[in-house]
Amino acid sequence: TAMKPGVIGLIELSRRFDADDVKLLKAAAQAQAQTAGGVVPLFVRPPDASDTAQVCSVLDIILKEHSSASAAEDKPPRPAAEVMSKVVVVVDGTAAVRGLVEKVISTRHCFVAFSGIGQFSVEENLSVYRSSQDLHASGATPAAPPQTDRVLADELSRVLAPGGGGGGAATSAVSNRILLSNGLRFRTSLVKYGGKGYRHIMATFTSMLRERGVPDGTLKQVMVTNPNELLHWWVAPPPPPVPVILEPCDGPGCEQVFEAIEGHFFEKFAFR
Repeated sequence: TAMKPGVIGLIELSRRFDADDVKLLKAAAQAQAQTAGGVVPLFVRPPDASDTAQVCSVLDIILKEHSSASAAEDKPPRPAAEVMSKVVVVVDGTAAVRGLVEKVISTRHCFVAFSGIGQFSVEENLSVYRSSQDLHASGATPAAPPQTDRVLADELSRVLAPGGGGGGAATSAVSNRILLSNGLRFRTSLVKYGGKGYRHIMATFTSMLRERGVPDGTLKQVMVTNPNELLHWWVAPPPPPVPVILEPCDGPGCEQVFEAIEGHFFEKFAFR
């Protein structure tokens, strides 16, 4: 398969977004530009996803580094849309979906990954941790999804569901740039310790979107087609040439040279 898990990142930028953050971002963009023709996905978490102007400035830095890399090799710059098709802006599930759609996806055409789906707040995590042994012993898990899931499902349905505000071509242009992630970081996120586990998005969150009017075709685009497009970057190198082995004839007075081929051999009056 051409789908490969290799990515660059996650590049975490601090809320200060100071010179060190810019240096880190530039280094990551340069690494992307110089690796496999710039098609290895780059994951970046911006300082503040609600500040869409700042998010766009982060993306502009990435574009500028790609242009500089092309100029250094005396090549024309790659189209911005082509570069952005391998850049993923990772945001928490509580981020303002509408602003990211209108100001980031629509203008920069990058992917936006909504992370933290199925994750509880710090206070909820502590509560889950304290009761994890009882939950595990009884086979129970927290019944309701986190509040942030319901908020995100409401927000996403407004831009993905027909009649939700996106509609038609606009909805299609948005759905092909959205990714969903659980962003597991703590053991309390696992089912064994009372969390929602790895299957929460497929088992629960997609159902929440479907209940809010998001079509199955759009869900397939977000859950299957988009990750496939993002990770479908690896191209197998051409096979190495088969070495040609020449063997001299060892017969008396024979000066010919023959190619040694496995399974073939010469006899006095024939070649097999």
